Amino acid sequence: MRLTFKHIAALLIGASSLLAVPAARADDPIANALLEQGVQLREQGDDTGALVLFERAFEMNGSPRAEAQIGLAELALGHWVRAHRRLEAALAHSSDSWISSRAVQLAAAVETLVPHLGFLQIEGGANGYHVWVQGADAGALPFSTSVVVETGRIDVELRDALRTLDSLRVTVAPRATVRVTLAAPAEPAHVSRRPPILAWTSFGAGVVGLGIGVAFHAMRESAVSSAASCLTPTGALDANQCDRAIFYSRTDSARRDTTVAAIAYSAGGALVVTGIILLFLQPRTTDDEGNSASFSCAPNGLSIGATCSGSF
Repeated sequence: MRLTFKHIAALLIGASSLLAVPAARADDPIANALLEQGVQLREQGDDTGALVLFERAFEMNGSPRAEAQIGLAELALGHWVRAHRRLEAALAHSSDSWISSRAVQLAAAVETLVPHLGFLQIEGGANGYHVWVQGADAGALPFSTSVVVETGRIDVELRDALRTLDSLRVTVAPRATVRVTLAAPAEPAHVSRRPPILAWTSFGAGVVGLGIGVAFHAMRESAVSSAASCLTPTGALDANQCDRAIFYSRTDSARRDTTVAAIAYSAGGALVVTGIILLFLQPRTTDDEGNSASFSCAPNGLSIGATCSGSF
């Protein structure tokens, strides 16, 4: 959505000096050249192309001047919230000579945005959880200021790392502040939580799977050794030790045990890793803040297997 001709005309009359961009930082000629080119594109009506150049310039030097130009391009393109954020950030650099000399015009540009914006006053929830507005992360609770949003229907969600805890939809009128009260989670952040059952279940099942893998690995080694006893030093079947049927039976057992051990190792390892990941994803609690997570494995001194230990 773009501004109407009336809005554009008023803005250009009030901020015509913004298009005559003098050098803001002589020590960054590339960024300044990008800004000059962006201004030229805006004069030609290519606000989208200008925005790309302004963003490149801002990435290079982070100057308030570049941020102001981004805000003006966003404004012309009808990106109300992003334009407001950029222009307010630029105006905060009141000591910058480029900004201070155009503060009145930039403030007028912000006023042009006001009919398209409203505010959300976020309450409730629990500290540490994130609020999502219109599918974008607006930050973690608590908020010290209101959240700027476009007018109309706004979707608000309270989320933790894995799920949505509360959601609602509100209608925001121009210039209005809407109070949004989110339900407090059953298990608020930074408060002792129930044991992470899913994580420990996955971890435990993984350990069992690895144990099964070790057992079948040992059975496979035994079967291979038994089959090898049927052969002569040259690799031929020794009829005095076992007949062909017994030899094939032992090799089949070795293949079966190898397959089962491989499956058990793979599944067990995946479950152990999943359990560890789920444990690390659990929000830290006041009881855990002084502890650090660790996990290690070492050979147990036997021919097969290892001993693992961990703290979370």
